[in-house]
Amino acid sequence: LVVVNGFNDFTAAQYDILRLLGESCSRLVISLTGAAATGAGSLLFSKTRRTLVRLQEIFPQLEIESLQAPPADKYSLGNLQRQLFREEEILQPAGGSRNTEPEDERPIEGVEILAASSELGEIEAIAERIKALLLTGGGQPQEVLVVCRGGESAITLINAVFADYGIPFASELRPSLETAPVVRSLQTLLHLHEEDWPFQTLLDVVTNRLFAKSEATFDATNLAIPPRVALERCLRSAQLPAGKEVLLAQLEYRRDVAAPEDGGAADKRGSEVSRALSELRWLDKLLATLPVEASIGDWIQTLEQMLAQLGVFLSRAGVELTWKQLCRGMREIEQVDAWSQSESRLLSLAEVQDLIATVAHELRVPATHDTAGRVRILSAESARKLTTKHLFLAGLGEQSFSSANTLGQPTAADDSPPIAEEPISEEVPETETETDVGRSDAMLLFYELVTRPTDSLTMSYSALDAKGQPLSPSPLLHDLERSVSEGRVVHRAMALGAMSLGHGGDRVPYSLGDFRRQAVAQALDGEQRGLAGMISHPNFVRTGSSILGGIDCVAGRSVRDSYGPYEGLLLSDAAQAALAQRYDAKHLWSPSRLENYAACPFRYFAEQLLGLEPLLEMTVRNDPRRRGSLLHLVLATIHEQLSSGETASEVDTGELVERFLKALEMAVKASPLRGIAHSLREIERREIEAWASDYAEQEISYRDQWQHLDEPPRPAHFEVRFGPETRHHAGETADRSSTALPFELDLGDERICLTGAIDRVDIGRIGDVTVFNIIDYKSGQEVKLKLDKVSSGHQLQLPLYALAAEQLLLADQGAVALATGYWNIQGKGFDGKRGGSLQLRELVDQALVTSDDWKRLQPEIMARVQQLISGIREGQFPVYNENEQCTRSCSLSTVCRVAQIRSLEKTWPAAIEAS
Repeated sequence: LVVVNGFNDFTAAQYDILRLLGESCSRLVISLTGAAATGAGSLLFSKTRRTLVRLQEIFPQLEIESLQAPPADKYSLGNLQRQLFREEEILQPAGGSRNTEPEDERPIEGVEILAASSELGEIEAIAERIKALLLTGGGQPQEVLVVCRGGESAITLINAVFADYGIPFASELRPSLETAPVVRSLQTLLHLHEEDWPFQTLLDVVTNRLFAKSEATFDATNLAIPPRVALERCLRSAQLPAGKEVLLAQLEYRRDVAAPEDGGAADKRGSEVSRALSELRWLDKLLATLPVEASIGDWIQTLEQMLAQLGVFLSRAGVELTWKQLCRGMREIEQVDAWSQSESRLLSLAEVQDLIATVAHELRVPATHDTAGRVRILSAESARKLTTKHLFLAGLGEQSFSSANTLGQPTAADDSPPIAEEPISEEVPETETETDVGRSDAMLLFYELVTRPTDSLTMSYSALDAKGQPLSPSPLLHDLERSVSEGRVVHRAMALGAMSLGHGGDRVPYSLGDFRRQAVAQALDGEQRGLAGMISHPNFVRTGSSILGGIDCVAGRSVRDSYGPYEGLLLSDAAQAALAQRYDAKHLWSPSRLENYAACPFRYFAEQLLGLEPLLEMTVRNDPRRRGSLLHLVLATIHEQLSSGETASEVDTGELVERFLKALEMAVKASPLRGIAHSLREIERREIEAWASDYAEQEISYRDQWQHLDEPPRPAHFEVRFGPETRHHAGETADRSSTALPFELDLGDERICLTGAIDRVDIGRIGDVTVFNIIDYKSGQEVKLKLDKVSSGHQLQLPLYALAAEQLLLADQGAVALATGYWNIQGKGFDGKRGGSLQLRELVDQALVTSDDWKRLQPEIMARVQQLISGIREGQFPVYNENEQCTRSCSLSTVCRVAQIRSLEKTWPAAIEAS
């Protein structure tokens, strides 16, 4: 009878079995690996010697026979395996003298250490060598064994890279069920129901493409965008951290506000809200069908029905196997419960979530094929027992074989959790510490692995981390190299940025990715056959077209002296025709949008033509726009309350502060909010409240600037709109001077229509002439009206508003503009000094004359407006911005290539001409 134990260690139960066998057998043969007589290192086979000592105690008559390995050539893999971890000097050749001839230093055949530049590079280098073996006839797939020491990330890389290289493989180290999309989606759905719809969880559910129900019922004729997009937009704009009822109530309110009173068609946003509300109500009803308590079998049936209604195709390949695996694990637990309990146990939602998490963590994704005719990917524990021709040992980093706790990933060959072996009954000798035992186990595992292959051994590790910092290999690799003379083990290192560890750009590509990279590398050297082959081959035409498009894009952007199609110029006939139709003679132009185009044409294109919007994340911070709207309402209320009979001197600072605070209180009460929006607006209210005294002083200072006039300008009109009412102004109370007529600006060759809304108009009198000031409130960062900014088109709004008030809003009064500027609430208010505002008219010798600045600016403004409009109509949206810090706050910084253009020192001619 022969008993073989590959671990060289026995449990207490196994010792008992051996005793019984010894009593009943005439002869008992026990095979151990690495007996003490072999002369190997004392630490490596310490476990073997402990076992041997114990066996000698059990069987005093035990006879020990040491079997010597057959002789091996000193340049072979077998000789390296014999020398590994030996403490004595390297075996001397026959004759007792060491041969010092050069051929003694030849590399050992079939042994290689790879130092890759990254974890991905390491797996690609292994795949490249395996593919070369298969193509050259050096081995069959089943003769190749890969041992992975890199954990889940390395397993994921192997699955992707080996598929790209076309290598048939079967992996024992399959990921756990908890990584499967259907399991993760189910857990997210149950968490959504249990936690009352948290923002991020709800967002994950509605954007999950595995839930295909909404897309299946999508009618593009009734909704311009898919339901999933409408849902995401509504959820992000709601800004609610959690709460199903609050969310549904808010969407109902927004739907009712958007609904037209005359029964006409709702606007685009109203349709989005209605569809989102309908989808969320359906989801709420579906989740309400989940039982409070149920047996495991009933839970499985309910969850299957729920996933089916959500559009999850459980019969789809991959999904079906994963789902059946999960259900089988849960039913096995139910069966065990039935054996131990008299009644069927009912589980709550929280308990079934824990059950799913536990089962999904323990079970592995089922294999879709067997190992026949495939490269095997095994754990170290499984591979230590097998013999193979070619072994690739991956992931040999510094911590790979550092102790007994790093013996490798748990075996995933079966779907049940590993069963721990019963510990041996003998205690560790006092002279041998736990650290020594751990090192011994690690060394023994490494030894058993490197002695498995018969033809080749390839060991690899990642020499650099994600930040490019060097990483050390396992110390056992150094021990392996020291077991033979220096330089006998081939050591290859991958340079940072290298495509592979291969032999130049003319080698045969072994993968689709390798083919693609090699074609581009050859094209850079002037050889275009590779790219031409990709374009002509049906399997690569899409990839080849994308590469050529990318090359064309980079080449176009590299031209220093001009801009082209890849830098924002829409030059095609179709684009020109579309722009001509959109921006025709009847188009309503906004002065603020013209300013935006002047500041950054590409951003104008992205926001106005493409309609790109930033994703609203869940943030607890105040909204500057909401704060500004509240401030405007407060200031308008203050000045509207002043009776027409009061003079400026009758209202002092104290009364202004009192009016300010009362108006603020009324405005907040008039539009109550709930939840986090209420809390954030309270912060905004306190900010505005703190500005009361400063604003009162600013108002008094503003009055003093005009005391020399016959009748100083005083607030008369607020939120004065000209042009048709827009969605943003729907429902707002319009000033009596507002008009639906647009302002027609004469540019000479044409008259364009402008629309806008003026924050405040102050009216006064000089002699018989009515004068007015145009004021724009700024509650954030201080802004000043600068002449050069007006000329360049960056501050067109206020001058154009002044012209609109003169020629349209106040034309019946014959009023003329006196001054215009920004009122900085957190600054000095309305700064009448040069550089703070624009003086349009001046009082000279008791006569009102046009200022020199305004005389010069008017033709420049007309020319600049004409230039901006022509640029928009001609499709000129260059990636150009004079503000070199623009990417810090721009929501389009991830899609803008302004940094690349600045590195080439490009400038936009129209911007230079304007400045």
